[in-house]
Amino acid sequence: MDCEKENQGIMAEQQNKITINGHDFIFEPDETILSVAQRNSIDIPTLCYLKRTLPTGACRICVVEVKGARSLLPACSTPASNNMVVYTESAPVIDARRLILQLLLSSGNHNCAIRCSDGKDWTQFFLTCRKMTAAVNFARYGEIAGFRTLLTGTR
Repeated sequence: MDCEKENQGIMAEQQNKITINGHDFIFEPDETILSVAQRNSIDIPTLCYLKRTLPTGACRICVVEVKGARSLLPACSTPASNNMVVYTESAPVIDARRLILQLLLSSGNHNCAIRCSDGKDWTQFFLTCRKMTAAVNFARYGEIAGFRTLLTGTR
């Protein structure tokens, strides 16, 4: 009986184990943090991630906190490693995702508002969207030029 417990202990040590939000999971060698999380019903938001393609981590919406890492890491392109400890909903993660989403939306290069258009007067619809974007940016950042300075470090 002791041999059986010892063998189970050795087997457990040889398995790849990752801890996500306090729960331990076993993973395969080529899995990313995102794939382990998804397989275990842990939601990590994504925008640029597409299954069966090489992950880029370009949108950064899937950032997570990894214990011991200097910065937040994109879950879609970070390989899971043995004894890694990951937090998907910590305060720094939520703050970073909020800022990333605000920056993406402030660019104005999105068509999510198009669903509200009747398609008859595209020019008026576009101008309304521009006014709404400017109003949101002004309310949030004071002045548009100031916001540009904040992002680029130039005037």
